[in-house]
Amino acid sequence: ENDFDAVFVGIRRDEHGVRAKERYFSPRDKNFAWNVSKEKIGGDSGLEASQDSEMSGWNIYATEFREADHVRIHPLLHWTELEIWNYIKQENIPVPNLYFSKNGKRYRSIGCKPACFPIESNADTIEKIISELGTTSTKEREGRLQDKEREYTMEKLRSLGYM
Repeated sequence: ENDFDAVFVGIRRDEHGVRAKERYFSPRDKNFAWNVSKEKIGGDSGLEASQDSEMSGWNIYATEFREADHVRIHPLLHWTELEIWNYIKQENIPVPNLYFSKNGKRYRSIGCKPACFPIESNADTIEKIISELGTTSTKEREGRLQDKEREYTMEKLRSLGYM
């Protein structure tokens, strides 16, 4: 409708195992599936326009894509939850109150209401959240029901265009 070539998305690899498959530049077809091609294309990288062709360790990215309906760009892919909170503190970025403890519970991951539940926590400031993250062994998305489903559930949601 708006003729965008790309969409910026705020996912991180540490949020869920299936996100480790994501790349910084992720071409998608009209059905939101990865636009995987082994066809050689032009450009200065000499890489194939394939979801798996990124070599991010060397800062080499496939950025030209064969007839992708859109490209999802994941600039925060390598960040951790703790790095996000440190950046929020550093830049004084406002965040929804749901992230802060109320009556001994707070959300670490926010999605649709039926899929998310709060965790036990007394962290009611950004500083306390940062401190809590340094000592917790629970995962950020522990309160997400979809992540408790079978292993392939999130991958299926992704293939349907939800992520």
